[in-house]
Amino acid sequence: MDSLSEQIFNKYQKLILKFANSKIGRKYLSINHDGEIVKIVPNAFYSLNRDEIEAVFYGVDVYGRKLNHALTALEIIDDFNIESLLHYLRIKTNNFVYPKVMFDEFNPNANAVDGYVERASESSWASSHDVANGDVIQTGSLTERCAIVVAATTGSNWWTIRRGFFLFDTSSLTAASTVASGTFSLYVNTVTDQLDTGRALAMINTNPASNTTLVAGDYTDGVESGTTQQATNINLSALNTSAYNDFTLNATGISNISKTGVTKFGTRIEADRANTVPTWVSGDLLGVNVNFSESASNRPRLTLIIPRGSFIFNLI
Repeated sequence: MDSLSEQIFNKYQKLILKFANSKIGRKYLSINHDGEIVKIVPNAFYSLNRDEIEAVFYGVDVYGRKLNHALTALEIIDDFNIESLLHYLRIKTNNFVYPKVMFDEFNPNANAVDGYVERASESSWASSHDVANGDVIQTGSLTERCAIVVAATTGSNWWTIRRGFFLFDTSSLTAASTVASGTFSLYVNTVTDQLDTGRALAMINTNPASNTTLVAGDYTDGVESGTTQQATNINLSALNTSAYNDFTLNATGISNISKTGVTKFGTRIEADRANTVPTWVSGDLLGVNVNFSESASNRPRLTLIIPRGSFIFNLI
């Protein structure tokens, strides 16, 4: 991160933390943690819990969207007061006449993307699974299936295989941090579990061509859409709907956390990941519908635990 939003967050970090650690601030920011908030960046917050730091990352700049206009106003009028922050957040208006500040529409810094690439053309399993390019690309979703395998209605063919991508800007960790453990959480809306093989959601490694968009070539099996499990699969029958479901990162998943850039994960139905062909049943499918980052709430999140001794308190 080196965006204008990030620079403003750094400059006003003490003020932001004072606000975030207040009752009204936590409610406004939707931070439901008991520990002291010790760092906030546009897409993440860090809280202190005894001897460890818990860092919660989102795929979009959720706090940038909430705070950037007010912080920019403080920058313009050269005011570092908490009362001024509350005024420009429209939380508390005093009799004091504050300068009126006009804004262009705020477009948060796009350092990471989520979405999916799928093959949606009737063909054999091998053709659907192994083709290099997908033919449907989706980013900026609210709710969608993050992974799917769909049987065609004729000829024992297959209609759709979808592969999900979830990227997080984790550069605020800095190289000195040690990640002890981590959890990738998806809010599941519905599950369809109709075929007989590979009936699980797999969390995998990804390496899309860009950090900020998806292209047809990101469908490629084992390359842009990886096959290495970053956590234990969750059986479709075990997924809770209308709730977050957590993947606990294994050693490989933890090693793939980028401390200075973008962390890249994804999802695939296990039958697709393992290339194990289910018994064909006309029109049946395996799929999981989740919230993506543009949802109004319950967005995908990445929670990392950092030993306190390796965390740098860099207040300005």
